[in-house]
Amino acid sequence: MASSLPKLKNYSIMLKFTAESFAPLQAIREKAPGARRPPFPYLNLLPNLPLPLLETYKEVLAKIAANKSSFKIKTFAPIKTSGRADHMSKKGFSAAAFELEAGPIESFREEIYAELKGAFAAEKARLEGEYKFVPRSEFDMIVNKDIPNTEADKAIQELAANYKDGAGELVAESILLKEYLHKHQGFGEFLGEYKLQGPK
Repeated sequence: MASSLPKLKNYSIMLKFTAESFAPLQAIREKAPGARRPPFPYLNLLPNLPLPLLETYKEVLAKIAANKSSFKIKTFAPIKTSGRADHMSKKGFSAAAFELEAGPIESFREEIYAELKGAFAAEKARLEGEYKFVPRSEFDMIVNKDIPNTEADKAIQELAANYKDGAGELVAESILLKEYLHKHQGFGEFLGEYKLQGPK
C-alpha cells in the first residue's frame, strides 16, 4: 500500500548534548509514565529550513563546528507547559519540562543564522518564501508530555521538590543536521553530525 506521508518537507539544525550531562534528564524521562523513549539528547535550534540549500548547510555547519568550543547550558527548576508544535501534548494533557538557560542557546542560533543569511538572500528566487528567523527568549527540555491536566500541578510540584535547582548543566558537544519527511513529526534521518572542536 502506498504511503500517505507527503514528500520531504525541510531540514532542521539541532544541538546535541553529551550523554554524561544528559543522563539526569534521561533518568527522569525513563521513569515518567508515557514518556517518549528513547530520550532525545538534542534541542532543535533552527527548524523548517528550506530545501535547496543542503550543501550550504553542510558547509556552514562544518565551518562553525571547527571554530566553536563545546559550551554549557544551565537547567533550572521544572515548569508546566503545553508543549510546542514539535512535541505537543495531547488535548487534556500537560508537559513537564526543565527550563534551560536561554543566553548561550540564542547566541548560538544567531551565530548560525548569520552564516546562513547570505545564502538565503542569494537563493531567494529558488526558495519557497522567505526564511524568517524568530528570536527566542525561552527554551526548555521536556521530560514528560503526557500528564493529565488534573494531575499536572501536583506532578510538577513533586518534580520541583527533587530538582528545585534544576538537573545540572548540559554540555553541548555537536551540531546535528536532520531532514524531516513530514513537518512537525519525527520522520526522517540525520544527515550529519559536526563536533564542536574550537579552542578550549
